[in-house]
Order: sequence, then C-alpha cells, then structure tokens
Amino acid sequence: MQNFQVMAAQLKQNKVVAACLAVVVLALFILIFAHTGENGFQKTQQQVETLASQVRSYYAQKPNYWGLSNAVALEKGIVPENMNRNGKIISALGKELFVGGDAQGNPVSIGSREFAISIADVGTAACRSLATAPLNDFFKLGLIRLTIKNNEQEQTFEWGGENPLPITKAKAVEICSKNNALSWFFE
Repeated sequence: MQNFQVMAAQLKQNKVVAACLAVVVLALFILIFAHTGENGFQKTQQQVETLASQVRSYYAQKPNYWGLSNAVALEKGIVPENMNRNGKIISALGKELFVGGDAQGNPVSIGSREFAISIADVGTAACRSLATAPLNDFFKLGLIRLTIKNNEQEQTFEWGGENPLPITKAKAVEICSKNNALSWFFE
C-alpha cells in the first residue's frame, strides 16, 4: 500500500512538471512566432525597397518603364536571387510580389513613367506593419502613392493628399482588415 502511495505522489509530481514544461514550451513558441512574424514584415518591407531600387537603377538610362513586368524583372536579373523562387518573386512572408504597371503585375504601358510593386493576401498585422513601416530617404523620393485594398474598401495615400503619406498607425488600424492587397507606385 505504501508503494502505491509513493507511486501516486510521484505521478502527481510528474504531471505538475509536465504541465510546467508544456507552458514554457508554449510560451517560447508564441515568442518565437511573434518575433518571426515581425521580422517577416520588416524583411518584406526591405525587399520592396530593394526591388524598387533595383528597378529604378535598371531603367535609369531608359526614357520610361515600358514593358516592365514580373517576367521581365526576373529575366533581366532585376530581382534579387533570394526572392526568385521557381520563376516567381516571393517575399519573406511567403507571398508573391508583383512588379509592373498595376497591382496584378501587368506590363507597364508605353510612355508610362511609373511602376507598381504589389503584394496580395496579407493579413491585418502584415498590412498594418507594411503600411506604417518607416521609409528610407531613397524609397521616399521615388514613392508616389500607396494603395491598400481589401473586401471592404480601397484607399490611396499620397504625399500631401487627402490621405497623406506616411500612413499613421491609427489610419492603418482603420483601413487594414483580414485580406489586404498593398501596391506601392514609384516614379
């Protein structure tokens, strides 16, 4: 009988230890996931900045961005190798980026002096983070507008416009919902 009581006490103690370990593992998982998500947002913003810079550099000696599309950006080596996955431009968030004349990556039309880099199907947190990310000076100089579109609305933000750039956190909270598409337009 005494052996049974000792075993029962040990089992109870093991359950407590197992529960504590489970809580610690869960907390670590949550911290790692949250940290990775934020880094993914920041890395994606950096990738958009890099891609915009690469496009502008490639087209610097050309009169406009005529013909620019995902296919052309990949073919001409404009896209950094780490973003080229099986012929698609993939962000740190695992979402496809589109480069071209519009949000779908259609080729820039003749004579157009602007291009877009777009990402679709991003959640609320990613939308808010990407929309409010600090912009480096070179990026700011080329950015004309940022459009955020979701099932509920579409808003365009421009320098000094009705909806001004840079976007505030409060405005991002108001605009971003579950499924968003962001398009940065550059000159």
